[in-house]
Amino acid sequence: MALNMKKTLFPLAFAFMLFAFPACGGGTEAETEEVTGDTDDKVEENAIDSDALALSTFEGHAVRTEPGAGGEWVATVTFGEKLELLGEQETDAKTQKVFEKVKLLDNKEGWVRQDMIHKGGELAVIKEEAQVYSRPGISNIKDEMVPLGALVVILSQNEEFVEFIGRNEGKSRPKGWMLGARGYSTDAVDISVGIMYRKALDEKVPEKRTAKLQAIVDNSTYSNSSLLPLVKAKLEESSVPAVPLNDDQLMITGDDVNVRAEPVVGDNKLFKLASGDVCEVLEKGGIETIGGKSDYWYRISFGGKSGWVFGTFTSKAM
Repeated sequence: MALNMKKTLFPLAFAFMLFAFPACGGGTEAETEEVTGDTDDKVEENAIDSDALALSTFEGHAVRTEPGAGGEWVATVTFGEKLELLGEQETDAKTQKVFEKVKLLDNKEGWVRQDMIHKGGELAVIKEEAQVYSRPGISNIKDEMVPLGALVVILSQNEEFVEFIGRNEGKSRPKGWMLGARGYSTDAVDISVGIMYRKALDEKVPEKRTAKLQAIVDNSTYSNSSLLPLVKAKLEESSVPAVPLNDDQLMITGDDVNVRAEPVVGDNKLFKLASGDVCEVLEKGGIETIGGKSDYWYRISFGGKSGWVFGTFTSKAM
């Protein structure tokens, strides 16, 4: 049975849900990924009838002015974000996907894919590594675990098992059932720590990742969180000195980043670079906005080959 959502307001720390995680493409075209923009706006949640409340179950999907890919972009929804259902549904004739009209907490309205939201549910963070089951029964055990610190949406539960879906991270997306309710937390502070922890892990630049982990540890608001030992352990692991880069070098921080013949997105791919590759910078090009992010193009040399990469996916990201 679907869980009843709490109608009380979360503390200010829970407002971190409104900030986007960096998208994890897992082999997708890096330059065309839809990127969520951060906002400093403080939005106060209005009272919403629980029957009209849904949670996003997918990181980085779009809210559009019309149902279907043809509608103009309104906003990008984060995993676990609260949405108010406005009672309108449409089916895209081309894809046969069902779209639902929703209102965001900042009162923006638009259409989202119905299969990327869940009516009811509750955002949670895993505080004890959990075994995954394909169905609610001991015999349905899978060779899969939900890691400590992972964000999940609780979909339903019975006396013994809890149904959940995890945040999409590259090709990894835990989904199924876990035994008992002790392994996760719905506490607002724990969730905030979990969100900030995942944001830190999504940071490809080692120095920035370490700084974000340190910020969590230094914040007194999080001092009693059950996830703080996890953050401290990761911080210690991340504090290993990285290989320093010269001014005329950059490191690739994205996966399968395209190197192009010209500083423009198009049919001009030369080769790909992997996360951690260190390149020589030959030239700094112009600034451009791609997928909602503005950065410079850089002409680089790697392994005897040269071409252009977009700065967002490098250690020189703006």
